[in-house]
Amino acid sequence: MEKHINEFVRLSEPVSATAKHATFSYFAVRNQGRLVLVQGRLMLNMVPQDLQQSFESGDVVAGQQLLFDVGKTPENVLRELATGVLRLPVGELHFDKHETGGYSWQFDQNHPGVQQGRHVLLTMSGRHRDTIFDLNAVDWELRGAATPYQNVHDLLSEYRMALGSGPSWIEASLPSAVEVDFSLTVKGTTATIGVLTPRDLDPSKVSLGYAVLSNGSVVARSQIGGGSLDWREDANVIRGQTTIEVPNAAIVHCFAGYGGRVQHFGYTVDPDNHQNARRSAYELFDRNLDHLREILSRPAGKGARSDDFESAISWLLWILGFSTATLGLTPLLKEAPDIIATTPNGRYAVVECTMGLLKTENKLAKVVARANQVRDQLGKSGYSHLVVLPVMVTSLSKSDIQAELPQAAAHGVYVVTREGIEEALTSSFLLPDPERFFNEALQAVAAAGSSLTA
Repeated sequence: MEKHINEFVRLSEPVSATAKHATFSYFAVRNQGRLVLVQGRLMLNMVPQDLQQSFESGDVVAGQQLLFDVGKTPENVLRELATGVLRLPVGELHFDKHETGGYSWQFDQNHPGVQQGRHVLLTMSGRHRDTIFDLNAVDWELRGAATPYQNVHDLLSEYRMALGSGPSWIEASLPSAVEVDFSLTVKGTTATIGVLTPRDLDPSKVSLGYAVLSNGSVVARSQIGGGSLDWREDANVIRGQTTIEVPNAAIVHCFAGYGGRVQHFGYTVDPDNHQNARRSAYELFDRNLDHLREILSRPAGKGARSDDFESAISWLLWILGFSTATLGLTPLLKEAPDIIATTPNGRYAVVECTMGLLKTENKLAKVVARANQVRDQLGKSGYSHLVVLPVMVTSLSKSDIQAELPQAAAHGVYVVTREGIEEALTSSFLLPDPERFFNEALQAVAAAGSSLTA
């Protein structure tokens, strides 16, 4: 415990100037006269956030607290939670230990963040949530509240959380302190590249590395210090940029760092001249993939439709070079997977899509069974040598489904989360290489399976 908290605090020290923006989101249920935390999220925000009003109905309490307003630091919150009680204006929030005693701790300083970011994530798990409250009863309580919600998932989305499963848990997150500026572009043989970082931070501690790609090869690599960038203020952030000479229609792979630690990467491209012909053809009807991005970014329960999500994943797979058949949208094929995708070498991905947890509608079990059916059918046709990979795609982030990943790994299922979707969108400018994507998926599945027996 002490080691993990100390390491989280150490990594947050370079951005201590932004600690005044840190918030704690909470979802608690009154149990035997105490407010017991089911989920909490400590966010070391880099810029000011608009806070949602607190919520209370019956035994359910949820809200967001700006730590600066109550004289607490992120370290204070973590250490109080480790004692089992966090004191906030809403009252004492009890974080109960696991039934067998103690808490479980997980620390990841390389957790995938939004849009190719690198986050620091500390997770603390305790008492099983099923012993704290009845999910179905709370869902009905929320529907009858003065400010009604459809269910707990709908409520938690207001406070930047997603419904978990298994134990109660607290998540402490330190996001990227610097990002590649995706608003910049390549024009002809001139690339404007840059970064953005919170106004409270020191631009001299920023670094911008880059690799220039032309015709599928890297033709230049270098790094630029923050002192050599041209800076300007833009609301709560500052933007630094510079120009470099590149071959015509080049792509610049950028790497943004702060305090000697790379934290974000992305591509700067010529919007009128891509290396990916499939993306160029698709953008004739959906400029900059705006419609595709909008569908894929819709949070569940906010007007999002699963059919739209499945279609968008199929479009994205096609842009990335796969051949796809979308089956799940056809009522006559209810027992079929959502998507079957193949590579040029004839390898198969059997894909199920969900906007929630992997266990939603028994999807995880279904994708395993359907991949086995495809594998058996190929064997009967004399193609038993072809590789068939079950794939689950979810619109949730990796941290939201962390508890389900061991089960997916045990069944050899490759899981794509929101972070993977965003990375695929960003890299879709490049020449399509579905075989590389497939190889990386197989390696990830093998590594996840090995970790279960380590």
